[in-house]
Amino acid sequence: VQPGTPLEVSVNGTGSAVLNVTAIAGRRAGHVIAHPCAAGPGSVSTVNVERREIRSNLTVVPVSPTGTVCVSTSTAMHLVVDQVGVMGPGTGSFVSVETGLYLDSFSLADFLDDLLGEDDEQDDSGYRTVEVSLDDTGLVPPGARSVVLDVILDESVGGYATVYSCDEPAPAHSTVNVNGPASTDDGGAAAEGLTIVELGPSRSVCVLAPVDSNLSIALQGWFR
Repeated sequence: VQPGTPLEVSVNGTGSAVLNVTAIAGRRAGHVIAHPCAAGPGSVSTVNVERREIRSNLTVVPVSPTGTVCVSTSTAMHLVVDQVGVMGPGTGSFVSVETGLYLDSFSLADFLDDLLGEDDEQDDSGYRTVEVSLDDTGLVPPGARSVVLDVILDESVGGYATVYSCDEPAPAHSTVNVNGPASTDDGGAAAEGLTIVELGPSRSVCVLAPVDSNLSIALQGWFR
């Protein structure tokens, strides 16, 4: 696939398609965006990949009236797009955001400095939890029962990030894992993981991640 020329993929069903997108990079690092064909690629990446690397991620994309979705790339690369499901329209169904919207994007260390002051004592784990109120974003309606989030963690440090409902204890599993700084001349890439978080009374999601990490959370949609 060449940049500027979206790959149009036929899918089964109506509503929103659940896709596993695999990027096979060539000579350059880049990113992939799966999106509705009529809406354009938007600003939220589906997969970030370094040169000569293979990475994949799960995503949810609204299906066009002609039964297709589009996939765009920032540089020439091979793509494998597998449909793993569909979320049909109707009451109680999934509501997809057309092009993806960032709920929050922050350096965890800077966030904590602003919140707690630079003298905040760090424990030996090197991890901290940040709470993101969905009501404060204005992007999620009051009737939403759960949200679908794409979590993007850069490779400035190694480790993992876990995103979960602030009304529940932190789970034992991670949402996304990174190995640490890349050794290529293109710089560090970012790793993504898709997750579904049930909303409790607080209407907030919590992010457990390394203090020195940079992390973004993009909203892909919600369940009514």
